Amino acid sequence: MPKLIIFDFDGTLADSFGFFLNTQRVLAERHGFRAAQAHEVDAARRLSTRQLLKQSGLSSWRIPLVAADFIRLMRAAPPMALFDGIAEVLQTLQARGTCLALVSSNSVENVQRALGEELSAKFAVIDGGAHLLGKQRALRRVLRSTGHTATQAVYVGDQVADWEAAQVVGLPFAAVAWGYAHPDVFAGLAETRLIERVDDLLALGGELSLIHI
Repeated sequence: MPKLIIFDFDGTLADSFGFFLNTQRVLAERHGFRAAQAHEVDAARRLSTRQLLKQSGLSSWRIPLVAADFIRLMRAAPPMALFDGIAEVLQTLQARGTCLALVSSNSVENVQRALGEELSAKFAVIDGGAHLLGKQRALRRVLRSTGHTATQAVYVGDQVADWEAAQVVGLPFAAVAWGYAHPDVFAGLAETRLIERVDDLLALGGELSLIHI
């Protein structure tokens, strides 16, 4: 079992994909990019983060502006629901002595509203506001703050951008099958562990389904 597990938030712990689909239309009109239509969603989930951005016509320099608006819209909405079983898994992992941390492009406020006071307290670090394509900086901050090395930790996310950030830092990566990206998108990525069920998070240090190139 790794000493430190770093979680992504949206699509990994929180079931916010429906909210994202609804708000992307508003954001697309405001920022001038192309929103995915209902019949395109499944195909879009099979693209990498960078492919998705290219298809939408959203320039990388606009990402922080869009993210800020997304955060504001989520702040005005009810707290995002966690996936079934996530709360129990987090409580069990922390009770076992595993250090928990969280890195998200969402705000700390939105994350804590969804987690609630009790679950938020289970995390040694909650680092919010990370750039969608630059989470490696936040991951490094978490490692420094918790006093762990990359080999003592694992990063759990739901998008190719999460895998890319983990690769830069040298972190082992585990992809969840229930997130924004379709599980198939991880099949071509080196040394990616696929977590098919929420309960499988409890066995991160054990034998999980490993996708080979």
